[in-house]
Amino acid sequence: MKKILFFSVFILFVCCSLSANAAEKTTMAKQGKSVEELVPKGWVGIRSEKADFDKDGIADLVIIATPDYRENILVREDDGYETNCNKPIITFYRGNANGVYTLWKQNDNVIPAEDEFVSVDYGMTVNAKAVVTFSWSLFYSAGSSSNDSMKVVFRFQNDDFYLIGRDEESQSRMSGEVVQVSYNYLTNKKQTITSNCFDDKVKPKEHWDAIPKEPLVRFENFQ
Repeated sequence: MKKILFFSVFILFVCCSLSANAAEKTTMAKQGKSVEELVPKGWVGIRSEKADFDKDGIADLVIIATPDYRENILVREDDGYETNCNKPIITFYRGNANGVYTLWKQNDNVIPAEDEFVSVDYGMTVNAKAVVTFSWSLFYSAGSSSNDSMKVVFRFQNDDFYLIGRDEESQSRMSGEVVQVSYNYLTNKKQTITSNCFDDKVKPKEHWDAIPKEPLVRFENFQ
């Protein structure tokens, strides 16, 4: 009976410790007046853009940043080289007249994480109409013979951010074949272009297809 009681107390202690550690994890601040105030110290790959997404006359803010949670840092045994395998987090902040940004929307399932064999280079742009594009490219050191890149486009409408476009590109490092696929979820059209980056004599081929009309995907639901 004493052993069972001791084991139960030990399990409870471990669970409480894990909960406490999870609670101590740094997260994007809920409010702040600058990128420096909003992004926790130690986070890397910070990208930020300002735009009036909701058209209220006040600038809003969008930030990409990668956490530094140690449990997702891969340390190479032979030389101690570290790879940050945390997923980048995208956060939208709504601005107010006092210059304070308040947490609005957040998603950590848009841009993939790096790992031992894949490096990720990401970025974003915002155009004059406050349409935001998140982009990333993948380079495989093993497990694939292609270089891949992706762009996803979001626009604020109907009081939320919605996916309105997606571009994919894959380039074979062996054959030079390039496949570019562009989806427009407003017109429900898909454009596919094939070409070859090693052979200029290969003429690009373009093909258009209709895609099923479905409800636009919200930013927070995108994966």
